[in-house]
Amino acid sequence: MQTEERVKALNYCTQAIEQLELGMRTVRKDMPGILHAHHVLVRLLRESVKFILPNCAELVDMGEIRQAHLDLARLPFPVVALESPWVFVGNEGEDKPGCHRSTKRIALCVTMGPELAELLPDTRKFLKEEHGGVVVYSLYWNDATSRWTLPIGGVFVPHQNEVADYVPEEATLLDRLASDWLLEVNPACSRLQKFNVAPTVLMPEKFDHCCVELGLESSLACIIKETREEVGAFLQASVMLNCANVRLGDVAAPSLLNKKRKAKGKPPFFSYHVLEVEAPRSGAASAGGHHASPRGHLRRGHIRRLQDRMVWVRPALVNPSATGEMIHKDYSLSPSREVQR
Repeated sequence: MQTEERVKALNYCTQAIEQLELGMRTVRKDMPGILHAHHVLVRLLRESVKFILPNCAELVDMGEIRQAHLDLARLPFPVVALESPWVFVGNEGEDKPGCHRSTKRIALCVTMGPELAELLPDTRKFLKEEHGGVVVYSLYWNDATSRWTLPIGGVFVPHQNEVADYVPEEATLLDRLASDWLLEVNPACSRLQKFNVAPTVLMPEKFDHCCVELGLESSLACIIKETREEVGAFLQASVMLNCANVRLGDVAAPSLLNKKRKAKGKPPFFSYHVLEVEAPRSGAASAGGHHASPRGHLRRGHIRRLQDRMVWVRPALVNPSATGEMIHKDYSLSPSREVQR
């Protein structure tokens, strides 16, 4: 891990908007649902509050999903876009089901409500969920075609949710189609866990074509599989935003460059939030009492539920303005921001 890091805007949303706006001109007239989806995606991407996440969105150890992850799964804003590079060490392994290598990801997350139901009628069924939830859409870069792959659908993650062991013999057909492939690609994985999600269709004509090719259940399972990693990014970011020591840093939009882009009719580059953690004060710094604690970039850790609070255990910090040493610390979550179960 490098000791010098500078967070730069990824501008994935801008790239996707440009492609969507160009694509609107070529959508066939007999596919109004796909055209409408293009318009909705552009609107949501523009409206979203944007975050830059680390490579593969690795913020929390998700090797074992815990109830606390789901209890904290709330968006800080109505619409959030989580951007992250997705590069494996040595470029090994396939990134998306179907062998699509993808090194750029956008997790477009929308709090479920009447406005979204009005925009996307297939989500109306989720309004019946008493405690609400979040709809997650996956937009990912296809390295082979150098284009953004647009989602056929997304998944609804209800706020009232529970983690349970995945038992194939007790699972529904949809659950098995969406989950058993993980055991096939990773035979060493002896135990899977599950929580409730529900697929929703975004591009009806494309989904209908998939149903002809694959069948209804397999097509719905494809939506769940395609969105799996982006749901993970949403869960991890939600956990970190509930940590008392985590702050929102800013990456400003380039005003001069945006003036030029506006003059050319291009979508702007947006401002971004980054998740920053305040490193503990050293003894010397604490003595002065007037200097702000240095900040570092978040790296993967995990959380622990204690009797009266949540703690974030052993994250790794890299502080570009100081020594660059790895620091390990237990951090408390703010009690006032804990989600009640």
